[in-house]
Amino acid sequence: MGKGIKQTGEKLVKAATKNLGDLVYKAKDMARSSGINAKIQTSSKQVKEILDESGISEKISNISATASDQLDTISGAKILQLVEQRLELQARYNDILATKLEEALNKIRELEIQVEKLTETRSGT
Repeated sequence: MGKGIKQTGEKLVKAATKNLGDLVYKAKDMARSSGINAKIQTSSKQVKEILDESGISEKISNISATASDQLDTISGAKILQLVEQRLELQARYNDILATKLEEALNKIRELEIQVEKLTETRSGT
């Protein structure tokens, strides 16, 4: 289910990106043909510098990273990772348990052999 949500989200982002790309391409053509392209580029650089100097660019990047983490949580990626870790831990526990059980069974066999020898020794005397 989480995978489906993530895939749907990715499809929406791709579709939006394509539509925005088409829109940007048309806007660039209009800017070039109207002669205001240079002014737009200059203004754009100035705005970017202001955003970078004020720290807004970094804050936007942090917000984007947080949103990405939240989307992973919603999509179940983190839950899946926790389940996988739990299964790995359970497998290790099962291996240790099987080893301890084998050791205990071997000890019981040794004790049974010792008891049998002691019984034979006492009944033979």
